Amino acid sequence: MEDDPADYYIAQHSLDKKESNTMLLQSMQKALNKQINDEIYSSYLYLSMATHFQAANLPGFANWMSVQSKEEYGHALKIYGYIHDRGGRVTLDAVAKPPATFKKPLDVMKQVLDHEREITGTINKLYERKGLPHTGDAAMVCVRTS
Repeated sequence: MEDDPADYYIAQHSLDKKESNTMLLQSMQKALNKQINDEIYSSYLYLSMATHFQAANLPGFANWMSVQSKEEYGHALKIYGYIHDRGGRVTLDAVAKPPATFKKPLDVMKQVLDHEREITGTINKLYERKGLPHTGDAAMVCVRTS
């Protein structure tokens, strides 16, 4: 049985409660809310890729993309908890529709790599912004390193 990202959030949330006295700047809260949307889009994109691979009778690729989809959703939940732990407000926005058709598996994997680089870049920019200290905070470290 696979781990549910929501279960991880609940367990991690309880452990991190002692670190929750840091307030968020409004600009950081807005950026983190956008990151939640980006992570959910990533999950949605990877699920669409999994669907494509399943239809193409490539179950190994489909499984891999399904696992990646769950991981991205877990990142969104970690950021969600990070905002709430600091007294912030999560604001969910519409998630863009991912493409439904893809080319050859190698092309899809290149697209995944490019997308991962883009998302990692947005996480790194959050760390560079004033308002989010590099303190090893569990919620953000998990997003940045996983």
